[in-house]
Amino acid sequence: MFRAQKTVNTFKGAPRCFKRRVSANKKERRRTQSINTAFSDLRTAIPNVQADTKLSKIKTLKLATKYIEFLMDILAKDDPTAMPSAFKAEIIKTRKDHRDLMKVRISMKS
Repeated sequence: MFRAQKTVNTFKGAPRCFKRRVSANKKERRRTQSINTAFSDLRTAIPNVQADTKLSKIKTLKLATKYIEFLMDILAKDDPTAMPSAFKAEIIKTRKDHRDLMKVRISMKS
């Protein structure tokens, strides 16, 4: 009889725990979708990267940082001939470690 009562008490607590887990999962899915949307928006803000190029989150952050540095440099120089379109990101495949290298080329042509 004692075991039956213990089972009933455990059963009563299970739905509450289940609801909490479902709620936490839903919240995590929304958070992940929000982060992915933000990275997608950031990828579209980086110029001269081919649309079919798949950038990881870290590559996206590094390229965005380089682009911001490039823009800040243009502002610091106050050069009206420098154009943001001069920023070119190149992604090169390397065979030795199977990682991509990022190379940023900046051409200052009028």
